[in-house]
Amino acid sequence: MSGREAAAFYTRYADWYDRIASDTPLVGRLRERVVDALDPHRGDVVVEMGCGTGANLGLLRERVGPGGTVIGLDVSTGVLTRARERIDRADWENVHVARADATRPPLRSGAPSRATAGATGVEVRDVDGVLATFLTGMLDDPAGAVDDWCRLVAAGSLESAPAGRVCVAGLARSTRPVGRLLNPLFAAGVRTAAPPS
Repeated sequence: MSGREAAAFYTRYADWYDRIASDTPLVGRLRERVVDALDPHRGDVVVEMGCGTGANLGLLRERVGPGGTVIGLDVSTGVLTRARERIDRADWENVHVARADATRPPLRSGAPSRATAGATGVEVRDVDGVLATFLTGMLDDPAGAVDDWCRLVAAGSLESAPAGRVCVAGLARSTRPVGRLLNPLFAAGVRTAAPPS
């Protein structure tokens, strides 16, 4: 499936996808654990690749605080509309979204980025963290994309500061006894919420 087809799918089913992404308890707990793993700090600049309807934006914003910045990128205009509505309802001035391909994000770390300012309306100097949930399985070259994200956070790191962080999460079959019982349910959910291949 092409990126254009995936974007069209998520635009067409944005409302439905938002309900799954935002209202499913198990998915919500997974999102919290992923943000914990990324471990953003107050004042950080965090970018979410494939932000969808913005289900993670509030969790990220809570962690970076009002002095940090959260930028969500997605290729689908439909899900970005829902994400912008979420941002507007919550009145988050430091959370921004833009239409962009996660494999070619409009970001450069280490110097103010005009591309970022043009795409999101905000200029960032360094990216401290990158988060991607349920995205890499849809990319043609997931390892290449993750390598690029690692370079993005490493480029802005100073010797005196800890390196930036990248956290990638997806779903896989569980080998735990209870998880094995739920595997068919998760498989059905993934088939329902993902674009046809």
